[in-house]
Parts: sequence; C-alpha cells; structure tokens
Amino acid sequence: MVCRGYLPKGVSCSGIFYDFKRDWFTDQDRNCADLFDGDVAGIGVIIAFILSVVITTAASICAAVIDFRVGEKSGLIPLSSRLLLADGDRRALRFRMWRKVLDRLILGFADQQIVTGFALLIIAYIKITPRQYRLPSAGMQWLEMATGNFALVVFLCVASSSSHLACLMVLNDYFTKHKSMAYFRVALVACFSILLTVTIAITSSFTGYLYMLAYYAVSWIPGESTEAQARLVVVVVLGVPLATMFYLFWICTLQLLPDVRGWLKEWLSVRVYIPLYRLSRLDQAWRWATKELSPLRRRRLAQALKSTAWTLILGNRSLVYAIQIVMAVLSVTWILLQRFAGVPKGYERSMELCSMSEAAQSHEVWSFGQMLPLFLLSLPLLAAWELYVEERENLRLEVLLQDESRPVSSSTSGVDLRSLHRQHSAVVSVSGDNQSALADPPSLVQSALVNVDDTNTPLGQDHPDNHI
Repeated sequence: MVCRGYLPKGVSCSGIFYDFKRDWFTDQDRNCADLFDGDVAGIGVIIAFILSVVITTAASICAAVIDFRVGEKSGLIPLSSRLLLADGDRRALRFRMWRKVLDRLILGFADQQIVTGFALLIIAYIKITPRQYRLPSAGMQWLEMATGNFALVVFLCVASSSSHLACLMVLNDYFTKHKSMAYFRVALVACFSILLTVTIAITSSFTGYLYMLAYYAVSWIPGESTEAQARLVVVVVLGVPLATMFYLFWICTLQLLPDVRGWLKEWLSVRVYIPLYRLSRLDQAWRWATKELSPLRRRRLAQALKSTAWTLILGNRSLVYAIQIVMAVLSVTWILLQRFAGVPKGYERSMELCSMSEAAQSHEVWSFGQMLPLFLLSLPLLAAWELYVEERENLRLEVLLQDESRPVSSSTSGVDLRSLHRQHSAVVSVSGDNQSALADPPSLVQSALVNVDDTNTPLGQDHPDNHI
C-alpha cells in the first residue's frame, strides 16, 4: 500500500479497495453517491467503532500494567521485584480499586463490540444484491455489494474482534471465577470467528491478490494440466485465509480455557510427541546435531525448542495479547484509510474510481443511525462510573480501618507508664465521688494509650493527644 498526501485535500492511497465509476457489465456510468451506504460507512458509525476500539485497547493495556505493579501471578507482563508494590502500600490499594473498575469497563465494551460485530456482518450480507449478466454462451448470476463498503465492514469487524480478544486476555481471573460465562463467551467468539473467516475467504476484494500470487506460483509446477492448476489456485485462495484465521482464533480461544489447554498439552505429549519421538529416532539425530555442544548448552537449546513448539501449537497469553493489540492498531489504520483516503492520481477516464470520502459528501446527515452508536458508548462508561463511586467509598473505609488497626509504634511502647499512673491518680483524686472511674482504672489507662499519637513525639512535650 502506498499513500501520498495532497494538501489541502488529504491523503490518496493505492492498495485499498475502490469501486469503478463505470459498470463494466452494463457498460454504463454510475454515480459514486449511489455506492455509499450510510448504515455501514456513516461518520457516526466510524467514530463509535474507533472510540470503542481505542477505549477497550487502552483499558486492557492499563489492566495489564496494574497486574504487573501489584504482582499478580496471572498477569501478562513478567514480574519484576524492582517495580512491585508492597501489599500495605496505599498505591496498591488504589491500583486494585482501578483494576475492578477497568474489569467492568472492559466487559461492557467487549460485549458491545461482539454484538455490533455480528450486526455489521449480518447487515452486510442482507445488503448484498443479486445481479444478472450474460456471457455469449451462458447466463450467470452473482451477488454484489459495493467493494468499498464491504471492505470497510470487514475492517471494522477485524478491529472489533481484535480488541475484544485483547480485552479477554486480561480477564483471566474473572473467567477462572465464572467458568460458565467463560464458556459462553468462547462460544460467541467461535461463532463470530467462523462468520468473519468465511466472509474474508469468499470476498473477491480480498482474494484478488491471493489469486495473482497463487496463479504465479502454480504456473511453475511441472506436469500439471490447466484444470489441475486452476483447482489448486482455488484451494490456495480459499484455504490460506481460512487456515490463517482459524489458527489465530484457535490460539486465542485456548488462552481463555486454561484447563483445556493444560489437558491438550498433556494429551499431545503422551499420545503424539513420545510415540513420534520413538518411531522417528529423533534422539539419535539430536545427539548427532548437538555433539559439538556442551551438556548445559544442549539442555538450554532443547528447552528453547520445546517452548517454541508449544507456543506455536497452543499459543501463549502474552504473545496472543501482543498479536491482538497489533491487529487492532492495523485495523484502525485501514478503517481510516478506507473511509477517508482519496483515489490515487493518474487514472484514465475509463478507469476512474470512486472513493468513499467522495461518495459520502452527499450523505453526511446525522440521522438516527449515525447518532445511536455514539450514545450507546455511554452505557459501559456509566456502568464503570457507578462501580468507581462504590469502590472509592470502599477504599476510604478500608484506609480508615487500616489506620485504626495500625500497631502501636516503638515510640508509643516506650511511654512512661508511671507518668500515666500519676495522671490517672490525679484524675481520680479530683473526681473521687465518681465510683465508675474507681471501679475501672485500666480503661482510663487504655484510653490514654489509644490517644497517644503514633508519631515520634516524646513525652514531656505539649502534644494535644498526650492529655486525657
């Protein structure tokens, strides 16, 4: 993809998906405004999706950093004793409060993203219209939607899916406590991944580049007929997106089910790895390949290879999280370019293109469909704000309890009990008629001990808390 800036018009790009102004099958010119769909590419929809992705991605990163600072063993970032906070540190209490608020915020936006992702894909399929065209020998029917709109739908859904999975990676403790909700969310992610994968695989907008690459590679295979090469090209074009998306969703789903991942790793070790290792005599090949290495280096190399193999097969939470963050950032970039970039310069009249920014000029109306996604963003924010107010009050009470239950310091333990006894005697002599004071003298001493400040104020100074 190549993009160039043209002031003051903006950016024009080669490599994103455009529609032709001329309909080649009917041999008629089309108006670019007729190819624009406000329900899919409206400015309100785009802003709502991008804000949702940015907020959820930033919240998941903040949650991962908080887990790192407070020393959560299930965190995504490796622990470092230099940056850990002590359990009694007030900052650790605040971080844990914010972690609960972020959990509520992440869950709200994650649910909203998966639901709107389903809605967008279903709308895209509903808006596909059948068209007829006839070749000289036969008639054929195909389904069509504007290329720019459909590509934008796919980019929006990929961004939604990536940020959604990144959020789920930081909710490991939540899913450990709520296993039923974990299975339900995994089922939703699986259904959405299947629908999105099939959409990418069957869309001609995304398979054109694969067709060219696959046809060029297959043409070099000797001894294959033209029909066999064509079938192989179709298999590659449909299989590569399916395999890639399936693998990504496979390793992501396993991170949400740690019990299943552990069982699968044990089963593969016992049923697959050990028998294959014995049958293929890999031990002999390994000894021959590493005969020049010392035993320590050989052991380290073996551990590194095993760890890499298991990571490729079953994934790793930190690696999957990083992949989803990168995919979310790339998807947002493609969304902005697809929606706002202009057409590249230098095309002939017969090859003129329609950009979505040009087509949207006559459709920029803030209708109900444009405003609704923006207002729906307030629901997760309000839920998170409600929890924040509640947790802030709980934090204040917890801090007060810690202050009241703080142990007496060394300076307080060195209080001259004889001076306290003299103060007690003076009080009793003044109020000799008070039988309750005579009946319970230890209570007065205890109150004096409690009222002494925890600071290092020595006795004898006129501290207000030293008076009974």
